Amino acid sequence: MGDTDDAYASAGQHYTSSTRRDWVKRAWEEPALVRHLDAALRRAHGLGMATELDVLDVGCGTGVALDLLLTVPALMDGSLTLRRATGLDLDEGLLAIARERFADDPRIGFRVGDLGDPPATGPHGLVLSSGVPYSHLEPDALRGALARLAEVALATAGADGPRTTLLVVDVLGRSSLEWTSRWDRTRWDYRMSFFATDADVPSTPMTTWSGSDLAATIAAAAADIGATLADLTLVDRSIAIGRHTMTGEYTPDLPRLRDLVDALADPDVTVDPSELRIDVALPDAPDEVLAFHTAFATAWNAVLATAAADGTPGPELAERLRAVEADVETAGLGVGHSLTAFAVLTA
Repeated sequence: MGDTDDAYASAGQHYTSSTRRDWVKRAWEEPALVRHLDAALRRAHGLGMATELDVLDVGCGTGVALDLLLTVPALMDGSLTLRRATGLDLDEGLLAIARERFADDPRIGFRVGDLGDPPATGPHGLVLSSGVPYSHLEPDALRGALARLAEVALATAGADGPRTTLLVVDVLGRSSLEWTSRWDRTRWDYRMSFFATDADVPSTPMTTWSGSDLAATIAAAAADIGATLADLTLVDRSIAIGRHTMTGEYTPDLPRLRDLVDALADPDVTVDPSELRIDVALPDAPDEVLAFHTAFATAWNAVLATAAADGTPGPELAERLRAVEADVETAGLGVGHSLTAFAVLTA
C-alpha cells in the first residue's frame, strides 16, 4: 500500500488542523452522517441487532467517526449502548492521535490492521467506516474485503440464535459534480489536494461507485458467506459542497461552492448569491444521473434567485441550500462526493 501511505503522509496535520472542521463540516456533513447512522442503527436493531453495541471502525484514522457515533441519538437516549469499539487502521501516526483522543474512554481501543484482512475481533453489531476507505480497493477486492468483514462481524463464537450486524460502506461517488472530467472511468488517480497541510499531496488510485454497482457488490459479498442482506439504504453525501469544490482540480468551471457556503454562514461576510450558481456541462452518464443533477441544479439555483430577489441574509441562505441537499441525499445514485451504504446483514 505504498501509494496509499504516501497519499496519507500529511493526514495527521490535516485532521488536527483547526480549519478542517469548517461550517459545512460542522453544520452540514457531520449532522447528515449522524442522522443517517441513527436511522440505520434503529433499523438494524429492529431486525435483531443487539442493544449493546460492539463496534469495529474500519479505516478509523484519528477516530473522527467514533466521536460522531457517540453523539447518535440512539446512543444518547439509551435505545442502544456502546459496550466496546475497536478502531482499525494501517497508519500508526493517525492511530496515535486516536488513542490520545479517547484516552479516558476504556471502552474504545485501536489496533493496526488492514481492511482487506481484518483481525478476528468479532462478533460486531456495527462495522463502521467514513472517509471513503473502501475506495482504495478495486471492485473484486472490495467484494472480498466486505465478505471477510461481514464474516468477522457475524462470528459464531459464543453466539446463540440469529446474528445481525450493520455494515457501513463509505466510498467515493461515481458521478460527483467535483470530478465531471473523470465520469468516463471508474478508477483513477485521486489527489487529496484539499488537505490542510503545507506538504505536497501525491495522488493514489481510487475507485468511484454508482449506487447500483455498490449495492450489487454488497449483495454478492453477503451471498459469498451465506448471509442475508436484510436491509440496504444508500445515501449520497456532499452533493454540492464536497472538498474538491474548493480546489477545482477535476471540474474547473464549477464555482468554489464549499468556500462560498462557508462565507455565507459568516454574518460578517457578504456574498452575491449569483456566485453560487451551478451551471456545469455534464458528460455522458446514465439518464437517472443526468436527470438528478439537472433537477438538483434547478432547485439550488431557484433558492439563489429567491435570495437575490428578497435579500435573504447569508446564514439563512446557507441553511436553505443545506435543505436542498438534505431533501435528495437518499437518492443513493453515487452523485455526491461520497456514497454511503447502510447494509443490515443477518446470519
